[in-house]
Amino acid sequence: GARGRAAAGGVTGDPSSVFASCSKDGSVIVWDTRRAGLSSIDTFDAGPVAHGVLRPEIAMRHIGHFGEGVIDLDWSPYEDDPWLLASVSERAASSEDEDTEVLPEALFQFWRPSRLVTMYGQQRVEAIESHR
Repeated sequence: GARGRAAAGGVTGDPSSVFASCSKDGSVIVWDTRRAGLSSIDTFDAGPVAHGVLRPEIAMRHIGHFGEGVIDLDWSPYEDDPWLLASVSERAASSEDEDTEVLPEALFQFWRPSRLVTMYGQQRVEAIESHR
């Protein structure tokens, strides 16, 4: 299927090992290069990573745009909320009047990954263990 094969619409990152990409399939992927080459055991993921659906360096996949192509994204410029992201998708508006120019509609989303996604190493291990 088209899953994982849609053209990237944009890429943004911070100076560390984390960046995000958006796609015409309506998804935003948050990547963490520190996880590259890790197994599902190392990433504490018994779901998508263990079953080969996601690569370990994919920290999360946001699919809240419901199939509309995500055309842009960016990280928060504020140091007190560095994991806040903004993403925007666009879809063509329809008009029954053929003579009327119709502008595209845009959907803006402001969101942040779960705290577990933002953790790495021992900090993540301790957080997972505290919920068992």
